[in-house]
Amino acid sequence: MSDTYTTRPDLAGKAKDVVRDVKAKASDLADGVTRAAKDNASQLGDAALDMANSAKNKVGAAVSQRKSLGADYIGSIAQATSRAANEFESDLPQAAQYIRQAS
Repeated sequence: MSDTYTTRPDLAGKAKDVVRDVKAKASDLADGVTRAAKDNASQLGDAALDMANSAKNKVGAAVSQRKSLGADYIGSIAQATSRAANEFESDLPQAAQYIRQAS
């Protein structure tokens, strides 16, 4: 019977050692995962910032293009009204004056 009693404490000690090793490995794994998450979060933030800047630049370019098109359109309307005023100048000078004022 003495063999049984000496074996049990030895197994309990080994079990405690195994539990301690598992806890240490789990802690190391958790630290590694935490470091990886922090590294990836930084990269994800940088990628999001790059995407936001790219979108901002594209929107700015589109707005600038629309402004230019609008200005060109208004310029062509002004030229057309000026030509119309010139056409009315000889026959209806008063109408030509109103057209110029309107333009």
